[in-house]
Amino acid sequence: MNKKTGVIKYTETAFEQDAGQAMKNDVVRALIELITNCDDAYARAGKSGSIEIIVRRPAASGDQIEISVRDQATGLDPQRMEENFVVLGGDRSGFAEGKEVRGLFSRGSKDTAWFGETVFESIKDGTYSKLSLDNKGKWESSHEDATPAHRTSLGLEDEKNGLSATM
Repeated sequence: MNKKTGVIKYTETAFEQDAGQAMKNDVVRALIELITNCDDAYARAGKSGSIEIIVRRPAASGDQIEISVRDQATGLDPQRMEENFVVLGGDRSGFAEGKEVRGLFSRGSKDTAWFGETVFESIKDGTYSKLSLDNKGKWESSHEDATPAHRTSLGLEDEKNGLSATM
């Protein structure tokens, strides 16, 4: 008997279809997802804070509107950025440990890439991390020491942590 085992391959087309089905061509769903993630970050940190939403109108007609949602909660280090934004179906929410959580399948923020590239930027304990995810599921990440320019672009004061998602 010939026997094989493996893991199901999740293609670019499947990622795009799943994200499109979840977002239903409604940018409000994406905003709700990103705002909820900010709120959850504050709750996990046991603190309160503001959630900032920035809408950038295009300079030229035909360019897309850019929307950013950002917090000053805990931020994510480079490893957590990849765990949170490039793994589908992972349980990082605490559900398995019996915690009350809203999200179970770790996919909502990824689905926002259906509208075009979503860029996640974070500062966590002096490290700036950036992860870009496109609507086909392709991603790229980088990290470096946080600079004053990074802090300014994310609206973070010295020594503060936080995360911004821009779609």
